[in-house]
Amino acid sequence: ELIKVKGFQVAPSELEGHLLDHDGVKDCAVIRVTRNGQEHPQAHIVRRDSTVTAASILEFMDQRLSPYKRLSGGIVFTDSIPKSASGKILHRMIPDRQSSMQARL
Repeated sequence: ELIKVKGFQVAPSELEGHLLDHDGVKDCAVIRVTRNGQEHPQAHIVRRDSTVTAASILEFMDQRLSPYKRLSGGIVFTDSIPKSASGKILHRMIPDRQSSMQARL
């Protein structure tokens, strides 16, 4: 399901692919969150180790993406990502949580 950010369509799978390129990201899912009537991508991340920070991930992503594709909904660290028996991410089962950092809009 695409996320519409400032008139542009953003595919969660594209953002997930970039996130998985980060050495500190073990698993992830990107969902749409709505704040003040605007859609934003929010990343839910399983870290490889506890030293990985939201700031380091945002910096990594900002270097690779157009401004409208940035994780303006923030980052939420979690223990696991819900998946189907075939390994597909169950995006609808991931709750919209307050991010672990201030959302950068």
